[in-house]
Amino acid sequence: MVAAAFSPPLFHATSCYLEGGMKKPDIARRMARGSGESTSQAADRLDRLVHDLLQDLRHGKAARLPGLGRFLISPDGRIVLQPERRRRGKPRA
Repeated sequence: MVAAAFSPPLFHATSCYLEGGMKKPDIARRMARGSGESTSQAADRLDRLVHDLLQDLRHGKAARLPGLGRFLISPDGRIVLQPERRRRGKPRA
Protein backbone atom coordinates (compact mmCIF):
# COMPACT_ATOMS: atom_id res chain seq x y z
CA MET A 1 0.00 0.00 0.00
CA VAL A 2 1.05 3.57 -0.64
CA ALA A 3 0.31 6.16 2.03
CA ALA A 4 -0.21 9.83 1.29
CA ALA A 5 -1.12 12.85 3.35
CA PHE A 6 -4.65 14.27 3.12
CA SER A 7 -5.38 17.84 3.97
CA PRO A 8 -8.57 19.21 2.39
CA PRO A 9 -9.04 20.80 -0.07
CA LEU A 10 -5.75 19.58 -1.56
CA PHE A 11 -5.54 16.00 -2.75
CA HIS A 12 -2.10 14.43 -3.14
CA ALA A 13 -2.68 10.70 -3.19
CA THR A 14 -0.58 9.10 -5.88
CA SER A 15 3.14 9.39 -6.32
CA CYS A 16 2.80 9.11 -10.11
CA TYR A 17 0.81 12.35 -10.08
CA LEU A 18 3.44 14.15 -8.03
CA GLU A 19 6.55 12.69 -9.62
CA GLY A 20 5.24 12.86 -13.16
CA GLY A 21 4.31 16.50 -12.72
CA MET A 22 0.86 16.04 -14.25
CA LYS A 23 -1.45 18.93 -13.55
CA LYS A 24 -5.21 19.06 -13.94
CA PRO A 25 -5.05 20.64 -17.44
CA ASP A 26 -2.70 17.86 -18.60
CA ILE A 27 -5.04 15.17 -17.32
CA ALA A 28 -8.08 16.92 -18.82
CA ARG A 29 -6.38 17.14 -22.23
CA ARG A 30 -5.55 13.43 -22.16
CA MET A 31 -9.11 12.60 -21.12
CA ALA A 32 -10.48 14.78 -23.92
CA ARG A 33 -8.27 13.14 -26.55
CA GLY A 34 -9.37 9.71 -25.40
CA SER A 35 -13.08 10.49 -25.28
CA GLY A 36 -13.59 12.99 -28.09
CA GLU A 37 -15.10 15.58 -25.74
CA SER A 38 -13.83 19.13 -25.26
CA THR A 39 -11.07 19.85 -22.77
CA SER A 40 -13.48 21.84 -20.60
CA GLN A 41 -15.97 18.95 -20.55
CA ALA A 42 -13.15 16.58 -19.58
CA ALA A 43 -12.03 19.00 -16.84
CA ASP A 44 -15.60 19.09 -15.48
CA ARG A 45 -15.70 15.28 -15.49
CA LEU A 46 -12.35 15.17 -13.67
CA ASP A 47 -13.65 17.64 -11.06
CA ARG A 48 -16.72 15.44 -10.47
CA LEU A 49 -14.54 12.36 -10.13
CA VAL A 50 -12.24 13.97 -7.55
CA HIS A 51 -15.25 15.43 -5.71
CA ASP A 52 -16.94 12.03 -5.53
CA LEU A 53 -13.75 10.32 -4.35
CA LEU A 54 -13.26 12.91 -1.62
CA GLN A 55 -16.91 12.66 -0.54
CA ASP A 56 -16.59 8.90 -0.11
CA LEU A 57 -13.36 9.27 1.86
CA ARG A 58 -14.77 12.00 4.09
CA HIS A 59 -17.67 9.67 4.93
CA GLY A 60 -15.28 6.86 5.83
CA LYS A 61 -15.94 4.83 2.68
CA ALA A 62 -13.35 3.32 0.37
CA ALA A 63 -13.14 5.09 -2.98
CA ARG A 64 -12.38 2.87 -5.99
CA LEU A 65 -10.66 4.19 -9.07
CA PRO A 66 -10.77 1.47 -11.77
CA GLY A 67 -7.38 0.60 -13.16
CA LEU A 68 -5.58 2.20 -10.21
CA GLY A 69 -6.99 0.73 -7.00
CA ARG A 70 -8.87 1.75 -3.88
CA PHE A 71 -8.27 4.74 -1.66
CA LEU A 72 -8.87 4.02 2.02
CA ILE A 73 -8.55 6.02 5.22
CA SER A 74 -6.00 4.44 7.55
CA PRO A 75 -6.51 4.38 11.33
CA ASP A 76 -4.17 7.37 11.66
CA GLY A 77 -6.31 9.41 9.21
CA ARG A 78 -4.06 9.20 6.16
CA ILE A 79 -5.23 8.27 2.68
CA VAL A 80 -3.83 4.92 1.62
CA LEU A 81 -3.81 3.64 -1.94
CA GLN A 82 -4.37 -0.09 -2.22
CA PRO A 83 -3.21 -0.81 -5.79
CA GLU A 84 -5.40 -2.92 -8.02
CA ARG A 85 -3.94 -6.31 -8.78
CA ARG A 86 -3.06 -6.86 -12.41
CA ARG A 87 -4.14 -10.07 -14.04
CA ARG A 88 -1.43 -12.17 -15.58
CA GLY A 89 -1.10 -11.87 -19.31
CA LYS A 90 -3.15 -8.68 -19.53
CA PRO A 91 -1.16 -5.59 -20.50
CA ARG A 92 -1.83 -2.41 -18.60
CA ALA A 93 -3.76 0.20 -20.59
